[in-house]
Amino acid sequence: MSFVDVPRQRNSREENAQIKAGETPERFEANPSVKSQKDTQAPRWVRKNQETHFGYKNPIAIDNQHKLIRAYEVTSAEAHDSQKWVDVLPKNISRALWADSAYRSQANEKELAALGLCSHIHKQGQRNKPLSEAQQRANTRKSKVRV
Repeated sequence: MSFVDVPRQRNSREENAQIKAGETPERFEANPSVKSQKDTQAPRWVRKNQETHFGYKNPIAIDNQHKLIRAYEVTSAEAHDSQKWVDVLPKNISRALWADSAYRSQANEKELAALGLCSHIHKQGQRNKPLSEAQQRANTRKSKVRV
């Protein structure tokens, strides 16, 4: 997952409300040079690891054997990593899926099983229940394949 930052927008609150409603503010329509410099499609703010991003994300599916990008999706920055994961899966995926812990959920595990895929998604510790040594070693092995 990589962020694609776009120039930060300096809009009024009213203009931001119109943009979120899918409308184009009058000031943009009246001045074509202003409109050409505004990105009104999807950018939203997101904060990850103490860094602020404004723009888009590019979730990708990589073929581990051939080292090729098989599929990608462009989403707004605030979309959670796990929201578009099924859209990014290539149609001809082999038999296994490797992913980080952001993609682990019961619903995703059921969906992978329904698709006939073996899940190699990282395990995630929970509050007051950290990962065991065996789970940490398994995550390390999975990371080596993903990297």
